[in-house]
Amino acid sequence: PSGTYVDKLKGKVYAFYRVESVNDFLVSETDRGRFFAPLHQIVWITGLVCLLTLIIGFYLSYILSNSFTKPLNKLGRYARQISEGEISEKVTLASGDEVGTLADAFDSMHQNFTTLAEQAQKIAAGDLSQRVAFPGPFGEAINTMVANLREMTGQSQEAASRIGSSSGEIVAAAQQQASGAAQQAASVSETTATMEELSTTARQIAENSNAVTAVAEETLKSAEEGQDFMEESTKSMALIRRKTGESSEKILRLGQRSQQIGEIIDIINEIAIETKMLSLNAAIEAAKAGEAGKGFSVVAGEIRRLAEDVVKSTGTIRDVLLEIQSAANASVLAAEENVKGVEEGEVRLNQVRDALENIIAMAEQTAESARQISVATNQQKEASEQAVSTMREISKVAQQTAAASKNSISSASDLSRLAEELRSRVSQFKIE
Repeated sequence: PSGTYVDKLKGKVYAFYRVESVNDFLVSETDRGRFFAPLHQIVWITGLVCLLTLIIGFYLSYILSNSFTKPLNKLGRYARQISEGEISEKVTLASGDEVGTLADAFDSMHQNFTTLAEQAQKIAAGDLSQRVAFPGPFGEAINTMVANLREMTGQSQEAASRIGSSSGEIVAAAQQQASGAAQQAASVSETTATMEELSTTARQIAENSNAVTAVAEETLKSAEEGQDFMEESTKSMALIRRKTGESSEKILRLGQRSQQIGEIIDIINEIAIETKMLSLNAAIEAAKAGEAGKGFSVVAGEIRRLAEDVVKSTGTIRDVLLEIQSAANASVLAAEENVKGVEEGEVRLNQVRDALENIIAMAEQTAESARQISVATNQQKEASEQAVSTMREISKVAQQTAAASKNSISSASDLSRLAEELRSRVSQFKIE
């Protein structure tokens, strides 16, 4: 490799080059001023040439500015005014070169734009019957645009009339719909209130039917228990009737035996009376016999006394038998009355049992009917609640419909107003 090195302290410049064959460097030394002298000379010459070039350039620029740049600047300013829409100033530039030709073109463009502006003002005033006399595609495009605008204006006038008529019909229909929606909302509200009352009544009926079902089941249970008790009572009455009958038969037999005993007592009493009479006769005969009949007289006295005792005892027995017979008869009558009462009680018990059976059957029917009523009322309650929920949704929809109808009236009124305004605006344009 090779290169240079500047030693600023010593003012020396060293150049070195490496020799590959001897693998060493070849170094050259010179003064810094001597080394840079040619470069400084080139710099001075270059600077002088640049200065002369600048002077000549400024001079040529001044000449061009007077003969070419000023007219171009004027045309540029005029073009900028035209681009900004200012076409009241007319370009005045007299020149026979290309700048003059450009100025003439600007003047022709100014005349065309002036004519276009006048016709555009008429169009802006609403006269769409004008035709722009502007050459080229731009004029044709403007004429096409005006024709389209004229057609659109006619269509807009017709559409505005139709919209005005339709908006009036829409307003009337919306008012009718709003009135119907309001009536529907009121009817739905009344129906909802009625359904809520019906739901409350159905709920109360369901509760009452559940209570009736419980009471009917309790009644059925009590009637079945009463039937069981009547069965036991019937058995007890039958046992009482049987026992009473047996007692009555025994008492009757006792009366019969007492009557037989009375008959025997009567016989004994008659025998005792006869014995007493015989003993009295024997005592009389013994007294007639004297001492020989004394012993027989004593025996006859004892027999008479015994006969008197027998008569007395038979009388007592007869009284007792009479009392026994009276008591037996009373017992028989009482037993018969008891049997009759028991039989009547059995009849009453049978009637009560039949009535209880009817009550049980009716209680079963009542319980089943109450259960069916409870199921039906619960279903009615659920249906009523669903109906109330549905009516609430319908009421909500009806209210929304009424609100939407009011909005439709407002929108239709706005549409009618806009149609009238559009018709008023469009009527300002002249299309023929």
